[in-house]
Amino acid sequence: MRSLQPIYKERIWGGDLLKRMFHLDTPHPVGEIWLASDHPAGQTVDERGNTLHDLFPQRSWFPVLIKILHAKTDLSVQVHPNDQQASALLDLGKTEGWLILHAEPGARICRGLTVDSRVALEERVAQGRLQDALRYETVVAGQYIPLPAGTVHALGAGIVALEVQQASDTTFRIYDYDRVDPSGKKRELHLAQALDVIDFASTMADRDLRRDQTSARWEAFFGRANATTAGIAREWLDQNPYFSLELLSVDGVSPFHVSREPGVVCVTALRGNVHPKRASPRSLPYPTWVLEAGEPLILEESGTVALVHLS
Repeated sequence: MRSLQPIYKERIWGGDLLKRMFHLDTPHPVGEIWLASDHPAGQTVDERGNTLHDLFPQRSWFPVLIKILHAKTDLSVQVHPNDQQASALLDLGKTEGWLILHAEPGARICRGLTVDSRVALEERVAQGRLQDALRYETVVAGQYIPLPAGTVHALGAGIVALEVQQASDTTFRIYDYDRVDPSGKKRELHLAQALDVIDFASTMADRDLRRDQTSARWEAFFGRANATTAGIAREWLDQNPYFSLELLSVDGVSPFHVSREPGVVCVTALRGNVHPKRASPRSLPYPTWVLEAGEPLILEESGTVALVHLS
């Protein structure tokens, strides 16, 4: 078991929240904290300075990237290719998911389209009505939003989320609100590439999460900040070909032995002082550990963790 050291990413849509939480000294807005990554754009290391590739040399590529996102303003509307489409760019595709940890009242995301064909979307673009083709929905804390490759999406202002994604940096921007970067230039859009990878067959699917499920999840996993009664809550949020994600809440009454399948597991503490046995609790938020295949996971103290399973 190794403890991973987070790294931060400055983003035009970020703010000061993550800077305060992680005691960062930078004048620029910070939008992302990378908790576990072996991507060339940013490699997290353990307490001994080892990268994930050092820890798992048998893997040609550590397949996931785990982040905390804070959107002070809306992110660009974008889409990611699947593995086959991204192979021409010598990259992986990008399937991802968001667990909403905080959402200001009325905060929303873009997910999917209101049109079901490339021709219809191109018509909206030609008419200057692209926004009419974007499907928005309000979100609340506790929702999990799956985002398969090919899904048009954007995180909205006022949201903090845990993001688990394939370890890919290939993004095709569709719309960016005419923002400019610090140099005064508008960021590049990639509409032609986006049109080639949007999954129109599934983008109209109704994937709204029921609010009663969300409320129950929030109460079970995050609403018991000072739990005093025995109880364990465990729920799978996502099981896709690239990673599996579950939430686990423990009450700290006694050490909890987590049953697990063979494979690598990343553990991120989301609430409380919960930590793996023999791990030193960290002073920074969202401490993250990585366990090797076959290593037992025993959680001590109380709180909620996210477990990311890799085969």
